[in-house]
Amino acid sequence: MCREAWEAKGIPVRQLGGVQAAVRFVEQLARLDNMSGDAARREYAALGLPNGARELSTREEVLERLRCVALWRELPIKELHKECREMGVLSGGLASERRPS
Repeated sequence: MCREAWEAKGIPVRQLGGVQAAVRFVEQLARLDNMSGDAARREYAALGLPNGARELSTREEVLERLRCVALWRELPIKELHKECREMGVLSGGLASERRPS
């Protein structure tokens, strides 16, 4: 599938940095979409993700969070930092990447 077609379907190819990352992301989305609710909850728990203020009640809620994780795993670090800023999450980078004060 071409870049423009994927972008039209909501796959952020440009943000992902290219077609290879987009292919991996699409493969993960397909894998997630084929999961049962129990399997999705097990994967969610295995990642150590928090449930938030309430228990995730539907398969779709769990899958939505797993889709976010799939995206974040494929984003170039610069794009991941941008996502964090937009969500109000601090993202400092590795200590080895920080400049001395």
